[in-house]
Amino acid sequence: MPASDPITAIGNVVDTVLSRVIPDPQAQMQAKLAAGQMILSGELATLTAQSGIITAEANSTNKFVSSWRPSLMYCFIAIIFNNYLLAPYLQAMFHVGLQLQIPDQMWDLIRLGVGGYVGGRSLEKIAGGKGVKGIIGGVLNGPAQSQPQPAQSQDSQSIFKGN
Repeated sequence: MPASDPITAIGNVVDTVLSRVIPDPQAQMQAKLAAGQMILSGELATLTAQSGIITAEANSTNKFVSSWRPSLMYCFIAIIFNNYLLAPYLQAMFHVGLQLQIPDQMWDLIRLGVGGYVGGRSLEKIAGGKGVKGIIGGVLNGPAQSQPQPAQSQDSQSIFKGN
């Protein structure tokens, strides 16, 4: 089955090559681990660069720079609202209604925008809100663990027990 993205494809090729070149299973596993870390570090660098751009845009004092992504999504929402809610009702009631053509590339942008937001929020929750490095660490190590609570004094414990 072909890989769905370039990173997975590269990982599969590296895995196959290492399996054929290195006969020792222990050495194979170490080589695969090292290759995987190199792939992830490249991915981490890309994610860090992308998040830096988005953060710089969001923190910009120029309204056009800071709001172009949300504005684009609002335009998409307006077109979808028109095509699938407003225009059909206008057509049914008044026999008029304008539907705008939505090209495939626009649907791809919508999927990317919504999917990126949802995926980003999910990864942020996994990482416990610690940014890109926390996201990668959270994906590799599992969800962030809650911090241990400090021990309560004897006085506060007796209050809750009703003593």
